[in-house]
Amino acid sequence: MMNQPDRREVSLPSADDLTAKTQIISKLHSQWVSHRTDSTQSVQGYVLEHDYAETNLRFNNLKGRDREVVDALCSAKSNEGQPLFVVCLLLLEKYESGSAEYEDYGYGSSGIGGMEEVHDSSTSTSLWIGPDDKQMKDFGLSVDLEECLLTDEAIEDLFGEDPVKEETEGYTDNAGPTIEHWCYRGAVAFWPKAKNLDVSTRAGLSFVVSCLNSAEDVDIPKLATGVVALLEQKKGKVDPAALRALLRAGDSTLATRAFKAISSIGDANLATEMVSMMKALKDDQLNAAALAALENTASLNSGISIVAHFLNLLALSGVESLVPSAREAIVRWAMVNAENLMS
Repeated sequence: MMNQPDRREVSLPSADDLTAKTQIISKLHSQWVSHRTDSTQSVQGYVLEHDYAETNLRFNNLKGRDREVVDALCSAKSNEGQPLFVVCLLLLEKYESGSAEYEDYGYGSSGIGGMEEVHDSSTSTSLWIGPDDKQMKDFGLSVDLEECLLTDEAIEDLFGEDPVKEETEGYTDNAGPTIEHWCYRGAVAFWPKAKNLDVSTRAGLSFVVSCLNSAEDVDIPKLATGVVALLEQKKGKVDPAALRALLRAGDSTLATRAFKAISSIGDANLATEMVSMMKALKDDQLNAAALAALENTASLNSGISIVAHFLNLLALSGVESLVPSAREAIVRWAMVNAENLMS
């Protein structure tokens, strides 16, 4: 079933037409932005021809026509030279479970064969690759695959007959042998950059970080603000990658807001990114926010090793002047909590 960004006025071209007639991309973009007003189907996509897995589904690994299609979408620019679309890759997963055939191979040998009857089947998206060509964790965008993907086949028929992964279980006391199958198929999803704000609010922190990592300079302030807003709303885990991406903005005010959103420093990687920001931005308010997070970390049973790691990083990074202040913060916490520490 062919899919349309607007079923009455906007027609999504085939993948062949997309690469053969690049001029229709601008027309598609204009129609999409003009006529698509609802947010439920703001994402469209094509099924990829070649086989990909979780380990190799990346922009740099695309082959043949798949690369041509994705390159055409990624390279489409406005008259001002700005990208028209945001482009991501996704891995579709088909899962089936059911009863297994039990085969007699002769000479006293037998075993589980293929699937005899399917009892349960589902299709979902198991992996998203962001614009920066990295896997996005906790990607929160839910899409209707039947509506989004341009294909003449039903979604469940895209995967072929041979499973990529198979697990079996033999006879039990109450049931016969069972079997589970997993099959995968790659796809490319895209939407107008003009609608990226709507998509971002639904997709979550990892997606906005991915966009920030690959953004044009003109888009960095807006995306960096979006990352900090999501951190403050506690909509996403404080991933060290978020702080690393924020460095692109070079904004000490945004960095300070991000540090204040960190209730405690959960791991050494986060501590490393915090010290890197402190070294790069050299801002007193940012440093104060870092020390507050450090003091909170010391209150955790597992926090002392992180605190020691943080102090060591400060000393090695050229901002060793903060080490005494950090130590004083820890001492203050220890004195207030001395009774609990001794009990």
